Amino acid sequence: MAVAGFALYLKAENKYVAYGAMFLAVPGVYAAAPVISAWMANNSEPYYRRATSIAVGFIATNSGGITSTWLFPRNEGPNFTKATILNLVFSSLILVGALINGIFLSYQNKNKLRRRVQLLGPYAELKETGSSKAWMELGDRHPDFMYTI
Repeated sequence: MAVAGFALYLKAENKYVAYGAMFLAVPGVYAAAPVISAWMANNSEPYYRRATSIAVGFIATNSGGITSTWLFPRNEGPNFTKATILNLVFSSLILVGALINGIFLSYQNKNKLRRRVQLLGPYAELKETGSSKAWMELGDRHPDFMYTI
């Protein structure tokens, strides 16, 4: 949605079309942060890795607010072509990155199932392979942990 909004805004020659494009761009940008944060949290284990991934995600999303001070100089207004192109590129990269990540996580899920015996080999002396020691040490690499796609 953000990609469509930024692309429409970039090519808009009418102020009403540019205004309407913001109704696509703004919700598209702000809706992405909670979804990406939830995706990162669901795909990180144990708790300390999950907490770190959530923190890194919020640092990345909040850095946009800091850099926007320099992305929108007054002399480029009211169209802000360079900033709009940059936002369009980053929104597109998020889509491509999410697609690549989804493919990678799907591959990792299949790979963990194939390597189950090898991954749980060091924990064979324990009574059960689902022991807390295996979960704490392997985290999201544990074969029973399935990444959310």
